[in-house]
Amino acid sequence: MQKVKDGYRASFRLNEDNSEHMEIYQMFQELMKSGKYRNESDLYRAAIANLYREKQGNGISDERKVELQECARMSAHQVSELVQDIINTAIVDLKTSAIRVALTDSDISSKSKENMGMKPPESSEVLPDDICDFMKMFE
Repeated sequence: MQKVKDGYRASFRLNEDNSEHMEIYQMFQELMKSGKYRNESDLYRAAIANLYREKQGNGISDERKVELQECARMSAHQVSELVQDIINTAIVDLKTSAIRVALTDSDISSKSKENMGMKPPESSEVLPDDICDFMKMFE
């Protein structure tokens, strides 16, 4: 959008490889060929006025209101389904990653298997006699 002597000028870049951009361009060309608009500015003014009317809610036919509400409902439903899919995928990913992290016999080294069930070294150290005597009092 650029400020010029008469007001503002807007320019848009449309990508020929994008089908949506080409569809917009074709619609624009058809509207200009219809003869309803003298120039591009008239077309833009009409489009902006129409968008403003829709945003304000004035002059919208009941049919159009129902159509807009249905589009909003469909969009909300699609978003809800998408979020549910994301949540389900995350849950499945968490479950599978938890399963992968759990140790299996093949994950345990042979050294660990040899020491399995044995006391760790720090618990097998010899305690001084006075501590042993103290502990025996509680037996």
